[in-house]
Amino acid sequence: MITRSGSLEAQGLHWTARGHGRGHGRGHERGHGCGRGCGHGRGRGCGRGSIVLGPLRSANKYLAVFELSVENATAYFLDTLVRTIFMAVVIFVFVHLWRTTYSVTGRPTIAGFSVAQMIWYLVITESIITGRVRYWRKMDEEVRSGQIAYSLNKPVNYLIFHYATFLGESVVKVGANLLVGGAVALLMVGPIRVPLHAAPFVFASMLLGLTVDYITAAAIGLLAFWVEDTAPFGLIYNCLALILGGTLLPLDLFPAALRRVAASLPMNQVVYAPARMFADFASSQPFTILMRQVTWVAVMGCVLSCVFRLGRRRLDVNGG
Repeated sequence: MITRSGSLEAQGLHWTARGHGRGHGRGHERGHGCGRGCGHGRGRGCGRGSIVLGPLRSANKYLAVFELSVENATAYFLDTLVRTIFMAVVIFVFVHLWRTTYSVTGRPTIAGFSVAQMIWYLVITESIITGRVRYWRKMDEEVRSGQIAYSLNKPVNYLIFHYATFLGESVVKVGANLLVGGAVALLMVGPIRVPLHAAPFVFASMLLGLTVDYITAAAIGLLAFWVEDTAPFGLIYNCLALILGGTLLPLDLFPAALRRVAASLPMNQVVYAPARMFADFASSQPFTILMRQVTWVAVMGCVLSCVFRLGRRRLDVNGG
């Protein structure tokens, strides 16, 4: 049985091929007539246009893949909401746990967090960590099954195509978690003060965090070129994200030495950075957080690019 999500790549590539065919055909039709449309005449029209239209067409191609991924995820949105029952239970448990902790310590704040701020911090971290797609499994499966040999021959960039697919599905799942977790937190601890101008910063931070997560997961999945099973590496990454990524506890509560270790890892950029910014925007230094996330995207992007190129070379050497 072919599902909507299973046909995503076929739909996206069909859209791309159809658009390319139309544009190429029209360009040739006009170019042979007046010598300007395709560049066969004077060689100026197509050369100038391609500088601008080329990147735009590529962007539109991956935007269509993203939209298809969102559409496929929302087609089963009711199932997604049912899965968020776990999210509601987690936040309910955390509320009672932290209320007891604050009551025992007798302090209104811990590491600068009030009870409400701590719960809303956990709403963000748990929404991201449980809503993101564990994409290393997809990469691992493609490499081990040999499907990647066919995917690499498609008229799309392999890594960007999968990033658009990952982002579309993750946005829907994380959004559903935020709706349910936010509703529970609002009922049990009430709202917290978040300035209106913080919204674009928090959104950008969540997007960059998901990007770091995808890049890391993709690199782990592509290790299947060299190892039989990448599951242990994926498990280690998930554990580090839970413990040292700031998912269960803000890094502010860690001992100084452990905090420095956690701050030097990319995992804290996935959940801690956007959650810290949302819970206490005034003291979170948003520009510094965003720049740090951009730096990690660049660094991990270089790592992923190297892994992908070496893996592809290995594929070529072995003949697929």
